[in-house]
Amino acid sequence: SEAARAALEAAAEELRRFRHTAAAALSERVERELAALNFKDARFEIRFEEQSEYTEQGGESAEFYIRTNPGEAVKPLRQIASGGELSRVMLALRAVLAANDRVETLIFDEIDAGISGRTAQLVSEKLMEISRSRQVLCITHLPQLAAMADHHYLIEKASDGSRTETEIREITGEALYLDLGPLIGGAEITDGVLKTAEEMKQLAEKRKEGMR
Repeated sequence: SEAARAALEAAAEELRRFRHTAAAALSERVERELAALNFKDARFEIRFEEQSEYTEQGGESAEFYIRTNPGEAVKPLRQIASGGELSRVMLALRAVLAANDRVETLIFDEIDAGISGRTAQLVSEKLMEISRSRQVLCITHLPQLAAMADHHYLIEKASDGSRTETEIREITGEALYLDLGPLIGGAEITDGVLKTAEEMKQLAEKRKEGMR
């Protein structure tokens, strides 16, 4: 009926206004998180497109757009080719939305792709921040990220020539330094590398205490 159609259009318009206001606030917060993860001059937008028919989401669709590097075009988030970049963008989104979503466990893989040094430290601290309210599982080869974890698990593959099995085991104490060592110094594990691994873990624990 005409009355029902008018009510639907009014509800869709109210939803549209609410979403556009929320989108502007969300974009601003995500850009701040991206800057904190060392994405210089990142741009994050939520763009809306009017649909020909009404759906449960109203009269328009929404899509995330992003620019992670200066000089690049703003493009749909789904077109980001780098798994590491996408993981860091999702980390920024999760940091913003953590207080409102109901996801209890977050898994980050390849989040260390293409990063090192200061960026790696910033990512590790952001993961720690999110872990205050969510369980965070992170697969990493960077010592900065590994050292910040509360629990450490080593994943290894073994083959007898006909069958390959994957083993996972928790590592603690001196064994932890032995496994952090290769992430720091490569194949040769010297006393200096082990000392660095121990210091890195101790510094990570101090940072975590300061963040709590």
